[in-house]
Amino acid sequence: MKAAMESTKKNKIRLLLALALFLVSYFLPVLQYQLDEEMIKVYGWEVALDVIVNPKSYVIYDNAVLLVGQYILMNLATPTILLFLILGFGKIGTARTRWMIGTIAMLSACVYLPFFFTMIFDYFSIGFYAWIFGITLLYYYLNNASFKRPKA
Repeated sequence: MKAAMESTKKNKIRLLLALALFLVSYFLPVLQYQLDEEMIKVYGWEVALDVIVNPKSYVIYDNAVLLVGQYILMNLATPTILLFLILGFGKIGTARTRWMIGTIAMLSACVYLPFFFTMIFDYFSIGFYAWIFGITLLYYYLNNASFKRPKA
């Protein structure tokens, strides 16, 4: 019994650390590149705002169906992650519902990966890695330290 309580306590601490990492990632540089003689840094909160306001900058494909899918997924990332956090911390809804919303949040965050690997691999900075890692840790710990789908 004591070991189970200690494990739960450790998971809560890890969950709070994951949340801190996720939140800090918005204030870290996500993109860095040299323009003439000036080093340009773009922070996470700027990218989150830009994706919503100017999604055409992130186009990868020419196919209309893929463009619509990419637009929807990219704009779902932040709202679904916030919804997942609210449901997870509040223990609202069933474990399976929280898992499904968390999975959608993870997939919408991973929609950036093709952009990352094909276009500007060299420019991504610590903020992007912290964001992805923070989301992954939140997903893991809000699902009771598991990536598996809950049974009920």
